[in-house]
Amino acid sequence: MRMLNVEKLSVVLAGAILVLSSVQLQAAVVFSNYSYIDMAGYADDYNLLGSAAYSDYASNADLFDFPSMATDNQGSSMVDGAGVETAFAESDAWVDIGDVTTVGNTSSISGYVDAYASAYAATLDQDAYAYSDAVVDLDFSIDSVYAYEFSAEWMEASGDASFYYDLYSWDSGNTIFSGELIDDSEAPWITGSLSAGNYNLLIKAITDADAFAIDYSWAEGDFELSLTATPVPVPAAVWLFASGLVGLVSVAGRKNKYKETFARYNHE
Repeated sequence: MRMLNVEKLSVVLAGAILVLSSVQLQAAVVFSNYSYIDMAGYADDYNLLGSAAYSDYASNADLFDFPSMATDNQGSSMVDGAGVETAFAESDAWVDIGDVTTVGNTSSISGYVDAYASAYAATLDQDAYAYSDAVVDLDFSIDSVYAYEFSAEWMEASGDASFYYDLYSWDSGNTIFSGELIDDSEAPWITGSLSAGNYNLLIKAITDADAFAIDYSWAEGDFELSLTATPVPVPAAVWLFASGLVGLVSVAGRKNKYKETFARYNHE
């Protein structure tokens, strides 16, 4: 009877090894965020008498947490003696980063960036210039092989503006993918696989405006990065050990049955 209990226990243990060896260990995705808004501009009025009126601005905002959002709008203008605006520079920027969402073995993060710049000058004796950058700078690490998907519902850029995206490996020093959307370029949808390591995702909306070149420009769009852990292959040694244990248990079971039959025969 004791041998039979040992046999049952061995079978249970063998089954447990097979089950555990087939379970996917949950890998981890760790995001850290540094994003910012940077803008500057000026408006100048140079008249024929040699005197000058001048105004400028510079602004920036830094984001470090999830979720995070920052907006900023700055302007600089010139007016004449009658109070009429004769030159101006204006910038607007918006950065919005959402929470990291995990469903099963998939983690994803999304965000939105917007940059706008505008400049105007009434005469050639004046000048106005503005620029605005909205940047998402994400570092993340993974401890296993992950399939990734980088996508956007829409991205747009017009004037002297662009929407730039880049995925970089800190460990290898290689760029996984990069692209720049200008005017009506198609929004990206990129897939691939990443090994365990440390990475950086950079998203930029960049704009410039000059009163006598391009008087306004803008770039805006969203993005999402999804990372899905891929199954970890079960080591061959585990399968060999498990199958060998099952085989030994099977042999032990036959021996136990033989001993019980022999004992009953002698008893009779």
